[in-house]
Amino acid sequence: MQRIRIGQVAGAVFVASANPWYYSLQSSRKTALDNTPPSEAAKSLSNTVQRLKRQETRIKTKWAKDEESWHKLPSRSWPIIQPDVEEEEGLRGRVKICRAEGGGDSIKKKCDDDEFLLATCLLFNNLDTAEGLSRYRSLAGSGHLDSMVASGIVLVEGLGEETEPKEGSDWLTKAQKLEDPSGQADFELGCLFYNGSAAPFVQEDEAAAFKLFEKGANKGHINSSFMVADMLVENLHTKTDQEEVLIDSARAIELFYFAGNRGHRFSRQQLLAILEGRHEIIKLRVMEAEQKKVSHPNGKERE
Repeated sequence: MQRIRIGQVAGAVFVASANPWYYSLQSSRKTALDNTPPSEAAKSLSNTVQRLKRQETRIKTKWAKDEESWHKLPSRSWPIIQPDVEEEEGLRGRVKICRAEGGGDSIKKKCDDDEFLLATCLLFNNLDTAEGLSRYRSLAGSGHLDSMVASGIVLVEGLGEETEPKEGSDWLTKAQKLEDPSGQADFELGCLFYNGSAAPFVQEDEAAAFKLFEKGANKGHINSSFMVADMLVENLHTKTDQEEVLIDSARAIELFYFAGNRGHRFSRQQLLAILEGRHEIIKLRVMEAEQKKVSHPNGKERE
């Protein structure tokens, strides 16, 4: 399976014609569905879709309005704060004064956070990528969590003047072990396992990637939530337990909604395709859930 950088995941709608197993599933499951009582999983999936469909107009209106301001957003979603070029001088002054004054832990944290902003300004605006990376590395070495993550991203992706996948993956591993509360370290390390982009230092391992994305999603991390949903859908056809299939489908929809409602474009594409009946994989599961929910073997309505 081809891997691409997570920030560029297309999240394209699954097309039935490209998947020969799709057709056999429809006929092979029909008899079993007709004679199976409705489960909590079937009800959950059906109710999830119905609840969101009742909100479809509001969702589309809000998301369309969001598009008006998206051109103002930076090309990367992290770091969350990315200072403009005009802020460099002020940040340098703040860091210089703060370092000169010294102080306790709270002052040091403020100094470190300001220097992180300066490094971000230098690197992501291409003002001085070498200095930006040097400041990230120095902060990372002193235990600054965001700087560990930033150093890892920059070194693995070669955003500065260096590409050092081993050092970069080491920083991300260290940050992830420190239980980054934002979930960014979980996501970034998960990307390495998913793409194999730091091989041979971090080998491609989809199961390991999924666990890390789940950790990030459990912390409310938006990109991780999308990846969990996307991987759940991608692997539905490998499941033999139909209850698990319905549970995973419902969970994926909820995660697409969660991430989409917080600005994740690919999640929005997927959720709208589901609500409009264009997502063939989820469409099939919803049909199964609805059939389980309303049909007796004798054709009478159950609920």
